[in-house]
Amino acid sequence: TMARAERHREVISRLARLRQIAPLDGAVPTGAVQSVIDEATVILPLADVIDLDQERARLEKEIGRLGQDIDKIENKLGNEKFLSKAPEHVVAAQRERLAEATQARAKLAEALGRLQLV
Repeated sequence: TMARAERHREVISRLARLRQIAPLDGAVPTGAVQSVIDEATVILPLADVIDLDQERARLEKEIGRLGQDIDKIENKLGNEKFLSKAPEHVVAAQRERLAEATQARAKLAEALGRLQLV
């Protein structure tokens, strides 16, 4: 992820109007928002720039959506009929989706927790 960010640093910085793109060194700053994108977590220190109540609501909504997705996938994987009839690659894909959604929800919950402190 950092290699891609380095390759495209100039374009990303210009389009997003960023001062810098750097890996996180230490704890996530208080009042920062984050978004999970594939294997990366983008962190933007925005406490003085955005409406924190609106960001809290956005995070809560996204956590709820991921929770619903997780429930659906868990129900599917808990269904013996599905497991016996579905090809192994389909079952493996569902397990991967479950792991990704669970990880994303945990990261968003951490972000929400940090915003609660602001």
